[in-house]
Amino acid sequence: MAGGSVLVLGLLLNAAAFEHARALTRFSPDGPRTRRAESLSATEKLQVLVEGVRIPKPRNRRTPLDVGLSYERHVFAGAHGLPIEAWLVPASADHGVVVLFQGHAASKDQPPRS
Repeated sequence: MAGGSVLVLGLLLNAAAFEHARALTRFSPDGPRTRRAESLSATEKLQVLVEGVRIPKPRNRRTPLDVGLSYERHVFAGAHGLPIEAWLVPASADHGVVVLFQGHAASKDQPPRS
C-alpha cells in the first residue's frame, strides 16, 4: 500500500513539473500574466502550482522611430520555421556595434524588469 502511494505521489509531482516546464516555454493565448508569488492568495498559489504560470505573448508597442531613430525590420526563420524579428538601427562608421537581446517573455520595446 505504501509503495503504491509513493508511486502515485511521484507521478503527480512529475506531472506538475511537466506542466511548469511547458508553461515556461510557451506563451498563453490570452489573459493577464501571473502576478508575483508574494501578491497571490493561497488559492491562486495552488492554481499556479497545478497549472503553471501564465505568460502572454509580448507585443511591441513602440519602435525606434518613436525616439527619432530610423531602423530596418528583418525577419529570420527560426526553429521549426517560426519567425524571429530583429531591428537594425544603422549608426555612423565611427561607432561600435551593439547587439541587444530582450529577456524571457519581453518585447524589444520594454525596459528590463527588475
